Amino acid sequence: MRELINNKPKLICIPYAGGTATSYQQLSTCLGEQWEIVVTDPPGHGSNTMPLIDNLESLVSYYLELYQEHFTSSFALFGYSMGGKIVHRMAQELEERDVHPLAVFISSMYSPNIVPQRLAHLEKNLFLKHLLSLGGIQKELLEHEEFVNYFLPIIRADFKAVEEHLYENKHILNTPMHVFVGLQDERATPDSVHDWTKWAHQISFSYFDAGHMFLSEYADLIAKKVNDVCALKSDKVAIN
Repeated sequence: MRELINNKPKLICIPYAGGTATSYQQLSTCLGEQWEIVVTDPPGHGSNTMPLIDNLESLVSYYLELYQEHFTSSFALFGYSMGGKIVHRMAQELEERDVHPLAVFISSMYSPNIVPQRLAHLEKNLFLKHLLSLGGIQKELLEHEEFVNYFLPIIRADFKAVEEHLYENKHILNTPMHVFVGLQDERATPDSVHDWTKWAHQISFSYFDAGHMFLSEYADLIAKKVNDVCALKSDKVAIN
């Protein structure tokens, strides 16, 4: 792997469906000062007042333009769930421009050849029940109708972007890919995640005794693996 320049490498992070920049707060803390974390609220999320984007290729184009200044230095890409699909497509486009990240990290996302279950247009109560099963929302919040009315269009748009996306680019990544897997994940099952081996020449996996959402719970172990894959020193405990 190429040597890091003197400046800090940048970890460009894309949130999961419905997530914001704060989704990566715990991971940023665990990574400490070795990385510069680059993350922003997606369009229509949090403080970003842009209209929602429910097309994944449009989101890829948005992030490639937004972060283009960071692609001239050492950087890695990290995407959680929906963000995993986005960073994979970003890496494909970047490699075709002869721009090569240090690594691509994907968590809790099935591989591109898996046909997803269509959930974005479920009736409200069924859709919210599914979100609860993933651990993507606190049950107490659903008792507040104002919050539900605000949040539901955002999460539906994100699910639609993932579920309706068609992979037309078959480029296999040369960039090292590392995939984080929840062994009890019912949406991105271990078998469906393992098929990422078809999309990268160099790939490795870390497994957690968890469901779909474990970014904050295992942030210290994820930080350790990010450093290991990118050949940075870390004093965090090892992943078995």
